[in-house]
Formats: sequence, C-alpha cells, structure tokens
Amino acid sequence: MTAVTTNYSFFEEQLSKVQIEVKNELGRDVENNELVIIDGLFGNVVDFEGIVDDARGLIDITTDRVISTTQIDTSDTFAVDDIVYFLSGKAAAAGKLIVTNDSGAVAVGICTKINNGTSVSLRPFAQNNGVVNAPKTIVHKITATAATAVPVGGLKEGDEIIDAFTICSGASTSGTLIVEDGAGNNITSAMTCAVVDALHRATTIDLTYSTLPATGAAIISVGGTAANTKGVVVITYIPA
Repeated sequence: MTAVTTNYSFFEEQLSKVQIEVKNELGRDVENNELVIIDGLFGNVVDFEGIVDDARGLIDITTDRVISTTQIDTSDTFAVDDIVYFLSGKAAAAGKLIVTNDSGAVAVGICTKINNGTSVSLRPFAQNNGVVNAPKTIVHKITATAATAVPVGGLKEGDEIIDAFTICSGASTSGTLIVEDGAGNNITSAMTCAVVDALHRATTIDLTYSTLPATGAAIISVGGTAANTKGVVVITYIPA
C-alpha cells in the first residue's frame, strides 16, 4: 500500500460510531478519510492505510455526527439546510459532494455549514447497514417545471416503492406531484403541492406498478401551473 497522499481536510463530531466492513470494488484504491459509496453504503474510509482495490476494509456510516470535508465540487454553490448529494468517481477518481441530483448521484445528508467555499459540513442521512430488504429513502428536489416527467436517480429495476410524500417549496393552486414508473404509469396518488412548506403524503400506492421496471421512476406535475409546482419528494422503497 502506498503512503497516504490526501486527507481531504476531514473532520467530524460524533456521538456514536457505526463502522461496517465492505469490499472495495471501485476499481481503484481508496484513501483514509475519503468519502465513498461501497456496497450501497455512504461513509468515510476508516483504515489508516486506505483500502486497496478488491480488498475489504472499514467505512464509518454513523448518522449521529457532523462531518466536514474538502471532497466537494468547488464550482457548486452549497447552502445551509439544503440536501447534499454524493457522485461517485468510481474507478476514475474520488467521488465528490454536489448540490444537484445528477444522474447517478445519491442524497447523503443535509448541509450544516459552508467553510469559505473550500469545504462543507453535513449531517449524514440514516441508512441501511446490512439488514436484508430494509427500506431505504431517496430524496428528489423538483426545482423547475415537471410538466414532462423528471427521472429519479438512484433507483433501479426491481426496487419497490412503498411510500412517498412531498414538502412544497413552490405553490401552485391545484398543483400536484405524482411518482410514476419510467413507462408513465402512476405509482402514487397525486400529492398536493399548493401551499409552501406543507407536507402531503400519497394516499395510495398502485401495487401493479410499484416494483420498478428497467426504466426506473420519474416525477411529473399534474394540475395547476407546472412551472410553479416545486418541492422535495421523499420516496421510501425496498431495494431489489
């Protein structure tokens, strides 16, 4: 193993500790304190010498903590209380924290502090630590018109959606948001998005379409003015 070359200015405050052994199959070695997603889990590498490719090692997935890192896209504009996403660099390079739900990105926490634009602090979301078929949650922000269905990244064929709710950030009279499959079939009932900060949960889940096809899932705006119907959509699903 080569000597550590980067520590990403990693810092954390934590009340408890959950460390999980994973197998590094990214196609490259990962370094101590590097943020990664391995075996579907987000955390920082604990092993002091890192984890070589195709070897096993520990990552920390603790929720009760605030972490700070320079492992970010410095061209992004982070904001306190916004959702932070992690985009893996896979075999090419270390992944990075970003502010948009790009294809392949995963929502990993809430931004708690911005440090001179060179690093951010975040509180990680809770995540499944190995319980088979434990439900997971994915968060997707609708910040522009969803008159045409907007794909939801991070879901795959066979995932089963079991719940969804919206937190409205852009009100539109009679505006609603619906989670559908990639073929355009409604999975959830219409969730009202007409009052800013209001929360509305889907009242029904169509079990005919709730298990996703290869085309995944999407969110579409129905009713009202689509350009004004905006919000956070929180989806709970059982992984395939």
